[in-house]
Amino acid sequence: MTTLVVYHQGCADGSFAAAITALAYPNDTLHFFPAVYSQDQGDIVTADGVLIEDISGLEGGKDALYKRVVVVDFSFTERQMAILTKRYSGNFKVLDHHDCRDQELYAKECAALEVSPGQLTFAAGGSGTLLAYMAHVSEFQQHQYACTNNIIRMSQLVSDRDLWKRENKRAFAFYEGYSKDVFREVEKCGHIYTEMPPTVRAAYKIILAGDMEQLIEQGFKAIEDRDERIRTMIRDNSFFAEPNDLVPVKHAVVPCDKGIASETGAHVYENYPHFQTVLLVRKGHRDQERVYVSCRSQGYPEGHAGSARAISRSRGGDGHVSAAGFNMPLEEFNQRYPGLVLDFDSVGCDC
Repeated sequence: MTTLVVYHQGCADGSFAAAITALAYPNDTLHFFPAVYSQDQGDIVTADGVLIEDISGLEGGKDALYKRVVVVDFSFTERQMAILTKRYSGNFKVLDHHDCRDQELYAKECAALEVSPGQLTFAAGGSGTLLAYMAHVSEFQQHQYACTNNIIRMSQLVSDRDLWKRENKRAFAFYEGYSKDVFREVEKCGHIYTEMPPTVRAAYKIILAGDMEQLIEQGFKAIEDRDERIRTMIRDNSFFAEPNDLVPVKHAVVPCDKGIASETGAHVYENYPHFQTVLLVRKGHRDQERVYVSCRSQGYPEGHAGSARAISRSRGGDGHVSAAGFNMPLEEFNQRYPGLVLDFDSVGCDC
């Protein structure tokens, strides 16, 4: 059986979720599709602009190349998920925690196709990695992996860091310990890989044979270096702004890689208490005339205009209440926040 694994590109949670899914189907031929959300939460397409449901091999039925589709740390539009539910029934899984799709709309799209909705997950308290583990726990028990304990522990550590549970310091140290290797080479989004892509392969190796305690120890040391780098970034290349029509509260703007966006945002919260919303910005690989923004906020409830999600949704993006993303024209950004030096994200993810 050939299985297509779709996962969130350029994201540690997505890469570990894809690696865990690969372990769950050791007898399958596995292909991988790294994906990012579309502007305005629109249809998911390939790098060539082909709708996900029109990819060759996803026709469904006995002659189709792919017999199973597993989507982790990511989701398609409700219409696209209804189409694949009709084609694959129980062999189509979605295990996403981003809370950017609507179950009622999905059910309505299924009804239009005269198919019963599947048990798909569009929102959850755990990360994509934890969802992937929980959904496939029976497969791990069946195959009796020696690394099962590693899978359990890593799933929780990756989840706690992805969900920003800062009290779990080991989870953040674990991320710092492995992220350099996982993101050493990052696959491009929107392409099908017939072999395990670099970030997934790196996560897979860590699960199978990684020394977790050594990685955590390395991570604590790396945190000290990273924090000094953040202080330098804020001192030399940042903009502390009053409310404007883009961000209706006091906010900081700091150019940085997506990989340290959340940590940079937290540094601002902890050291500049009047600025609880932060825009972490960089140029994009997909479109060099746009600025890609990781928006972070602290203390604002759902629906508050100063929250990361509300700001991102106002510009066609989305995400969690306190951690979301969007993009905007470079010219407009420079008019609002002049004098900042932007660089391309080393992670290579434009979401």
